[in-house]
Amino acid sequence: MLLRRLRDHWGSGESGHNEVLWAVACICFFGFFRLGKLLNPGGRLKWEDISFDHPSNPTMMKIHLSTSKCDKYGHGADVFIGQTSNALCPITACLAFLRVRGTEPGPFFVTRDGSPYAGHSFRIGAATAAAIAGVEDSTIQTLGRWNSAAFLTYIRTPARQLAAVSETIAKLP
Repeated sequence: MLLRRLRDHWGSGESGHNEVLWAVACICFFGFFRLGKLLNPGGRLKWEDISFDHPSNPTMMKIHLSTSKCDKYGHGADVFIGQTSNALCPITACLAFLRVRGTEPGPFFVTRDGSPYAGHSFRIGAATAAAIAGVEDSTIQTLGRWNSAAFLTYIRTPARQLAAVSETIAKLP
């Protein structure tokens, strides 16, 4: 899985830089975000959009989106991301980043000098990993905030899985 490879790669290195990259990767992946939704001007995630269930030992974070591509009525959306209790934990990643970032208002993902980050997408990876893990389509659709079957175009079926269909078909009576 891409997320594990990123974690292995960013496991050591420049302090501050790796923490922000890892937090971005985890939040994008587990929140089914387009990277631009968190980092691009106009849709950029802000410090005040983030909250945790417990200040001293959080198990869940809430990200409030004031706007969303599928939010026809302008109500915004709340995205909940939970603790995983392993090396891919988005809560642990976020807390490590916050120790470097601090609590100053403004864009949430910033460099040590306060400059905001920018980037692209983790949605395909999250949708594909969820599908491979057996998560129901309706749950993937809800997590990714898709209002239609368009989420299916984000799921990439591994070539080995496609090739295995040949053997399954050959066994039919």
